[in-house]
Amino acid sequence: MPPSCFMTFNEDTMRKQFVWSLICAVVIPVAASAQQSVEFGALFGLYAPTGTYHHEATYFRVGTPERPDQNRGGAWGVEGRFWMNPRVGLQLQGVTSSAGQPTVYTPAGISYGSSAYVTSLTAQAAYVLTPESSGNRLWLTAGGGVIRHSGSSYDPYGSPMNAAGALGLGSAIRLPHGLAASFGISSLLYNWKISDGRGVYQRGFETDLLMHAGMTWNVR
Repeated sequence: MPPSCFMTFNEDTMRKQFVWSLICAVVIPVAASAQQSVEFGALFGLYAPTGTYHHEATYFRVGTPERPDQNRGGAWGVEGRFWMNPRVGLQLQGVTSSAGQPTVYTPAGISYGSSAYVTSLTAQAAYVLTPESSGNRLWLTAGGGVIRHSGSSYDPYGSPMNAAGALGLGSAIRLPHGLAASFGISSLLYNWKISDGRGVYQRGFETDLLMHAGMTWNVR
């Protein structure tokens, strides 16, 4: 789970602390000043990372995904939107997904299957494209966040975390009783690198796509 905005993030890099501080500095005042509406809900979808890894190390580690798309899997999470006016708002999303690597037989012996979890938290500005009179909405989002890879596949590398840019397209169909069916696609773009005591193992640029649907509730 993401750490509280009022806690020091338990990592040794200033970059990660800066990202969290920036998210908190934007989210808290905007959420507090939301005037038009506030909505929360759950989402489910497909996490589909793309890109290519460049393997820089002279050794081969079985059990770690060799390509980003090997982490493809079902995703679930929560989202919230704080609308300042009918056009402009702030969207928060927290999403996690899981995938597994198979058992592999190598000349050195058996490498048993491993697990991989990818968790992200983003804060994005949202701009509504549809007219105010429309009962349904379509919006664009842009912002940033953090993404963390964990599980037994990534334990040898300290469960790496990266800052990422975020872009997305979302929509909502209004239902009775303040409910809405939401649909969207979002992407995270970031430089990927994992290393251990022997050097850098993988490096590359990754684009992670999330196709999702869910249900939100307008709380005010």
